[in-house]
Amino acid sequence: MKTTTRARRTCMRWLATLLLATMATTGCAMTNQPTGADAGPAQRFIVKFRDDSPAGRDAAAVQARLDAMAVADAAGPGVTLRWLHRTGVGADVIVVTPLLDPAQAQGFLERLSAAPDVEYAEPDGRMRIAPDTATPAR
Repeated sequence: MKTTTRARRTCMRWLATLLLATMATTGCAMTNQPTGADAGPAQRFIVKFRDDSPAGRDAAAVQARLDAMAVADAAGPGVTLRWLHRTGVGADVIVVTPLLDPAQAQGFLERLSAAPDVEYAEPDGRMRIAPDTATPAR
């Protein structure tokens, strides 16, 4: 049994070393920024309401807050905002209809972020590993 444990530890050390070496030499970064292939109309956004706000304390209050924003034309005339779900970090995923073009989406995010009860707002994009564009120091 001692031989199996020793072999397992050696294997785990080797794998950890290989993983660290791979990460150090390839240089990767996580990104959810749209690329030319998927830079299109935006529909889903992640909004984190401040913890001391009604929408931040209770997910059931989010739709009422979104309705108030829609009435105030925060997203633009004729745009509806619908709550989908609360994430594990306490942010809310919302859907905007009709689809917003990139300029409208950016304006919506700026108006949303300026609201006093919003901690942050960002597009709900697909996360992927992208090459790190920074040149490593030698």
